[in-house]
Amino acid sequence: MVFSNIVVRDSNKVFGINVQDGATVSDVRFVNVTFDTRRRHWNWWGSGEVMKFVLKKRTPQSRLGRICDIVVDGVQGEARGTSLVAGHADRRLENISVSNLRVRMLAENVPDKRATHAFVFQGVDGLTLRNIEVAWDRDKPEPRWASALVLRDITNLALQDFVGEAGGKDAPAIVRENTSERRRP
Repeated sequence: MVFSNIVVRDSNKVFGINVQDGATVSDVRFVNVTFDTRRRHWNWWGSGEVMKFVLKKRTPQSRLGRICDIVVDGVQGEARGTSLVAGHADRRLENISVSNLRVRMLAENVPDKRATHAFVFQGVDGLTLRNIEVAWDRDKPEPRWASALVLRDITNLALQDFVGEAGGKDAPAIVRENTSERRRP
């Protein structure tokens, strides 16, 4: 499935894939998307983030699904929340590619501040991040802002052409915990 040439305005989230009852979501492409996000009331789904791809179980008895072969390419705009791409403890997301992404992090427009990092990727096998740029609104910084990229429990990582800095003064631009690079032929 391809979603392309889209403008997303005044949205609480740009992209979301939430698998929690055993489904498989695969072969999805988000291409050439321009966006701006806004936060809504605390009980809306989303926090003004670019993306949230999450694999989980609704209950302990739920089957565990899959999220694999997802491409985000040519996406740019302004966000207000932390994006999360996360696998489950028992199954990683597979083959996630984010390329040509430009995001400017803006201050949240509601009192219950949630944003910390710009992007958190965790529990992924086969993560490609290429030509990524993260900028922060320095005129209205949020006190909880931290790193541009957090990479946790990632295997087969390819990170190339990242431009950005931390949102918080004591945070690194990129946090890497338990990551391994993709082997080159």
